[in-house]
Amino acid sequence: NQINIYPNPTTDVIFMDGLPEHTSYQLIDSNGSTLVQGTATGSGLDLSNFSSGIYFLQLQNESKISFKKIFKN
Repeated sequence: NQINIYPNPTTDVIFMDGLPEHTSYQLIDSNGSTLVQGTATGSGLDLSNFSSGIYFLQLQNESKISFKKIFKN
């Protein structure tokens, strides 16, 4: 299954398609601090309250952990 994170770069909300059921996420800043975490749903993840920069989205389910780089304008 191909995971699609869009739009990237973003100014406010990102969407996640192709995620397996029961996928959790963590949004991590460049210092390694977790900013927000939860269970991925069909709704978007609002980044509008965060500063411009590079973030990492950690996605985890029963079988694997993956990281996606997110660019916030």
